[in-house]
Amino acid sequence: MARGRRNAEQGTQTVRRCALVTGASRGIGRALAKALALEGTHVFALARTQSALASLYDELGQGSKPTLVPLDLRDLDGIERLRGAIEEGFGGLDLLVHAASVFGPSMLVSQLDTKALSDVIGVNALAPQALLKTFDPLLRIAKGKVVMLTRAPQSRPFWSPFEASKALLNQIALTYAQETKAFGVTLALVDPGPTDTALFRSAFPGQVRHRPPSPEARAKALLALINDPSAPGGQIVQLETSAQQRIARPANPALDEEPGAAQRESA
Repeated sequence: MARGRRNAEQGTQTVRRCALVTGASRGIGRALAKALALEGTHVFALARTQSALASLYDELGQGSKPTLVPLDLRDLDGIERLRGAIEEGFGGLDLLVHAASVFGPSMLVSQLDTKALSDVIGVNALAPQALLKTFDPLLRIAKGKVVMLTRAPQSRPFWSPFEASKALLNQIALTYAQETKAFGVTLALVDPGPTDTALFRSAFPGQVRHRPPSPEARAKALLALINDPSAPGGQIVQLETSAQQRIARPANPALDEEPGAAQRESA
């Protein structure tokens, strides 16, 4: 991932690869941003929380420092300014990872407030669509890769805002994958499965029989998927973290004991 590419406008000059990672302040997004930076990719780490981004910056040594982007994904003007900065500095975007997500209220459909539903859909589905729209030209220039953390389709009681938003994200992303395949852009929807975070444990107090993988373990498997040219694209895949298992497999929600709770962590 960190080998660099040649920019046609700069002749034979090698341009360092760059990645944009949302949800980079905690959970899988933070762990992946750190792993990418350590392997030599220049990372634009985007999240709403400035202090958490600053601690990520401090953890990395010179030469691996990311560009911090304290930004709300719903700030479309800010996203457009970010596109300009990446285009000016790198000419294209090699990797877009969308790890940011909100869970929203847990309640009956009959009691759900329309605004609350709209807010969750806005962050989990409409914001990623805006990212694809904004960075599509740069992804095409670099023949880049898009990775979006999601959830395999389900209908879990009381989780309708989250489930609906992820279903919409899946359809938007899968359609985009078909539309851009001919231009060398690849996209993978990744269901990471349960992950060992404070939010996961608070969501299932006393219900988890086995400790799930850490964000770092998930990020390691995700990085291997990103760097694998033969990895499946244009579909939803489930991460594997065991050395005896494949890096990814087609997602099957029935295989997850506590499905989707990891998505509460990336915000």
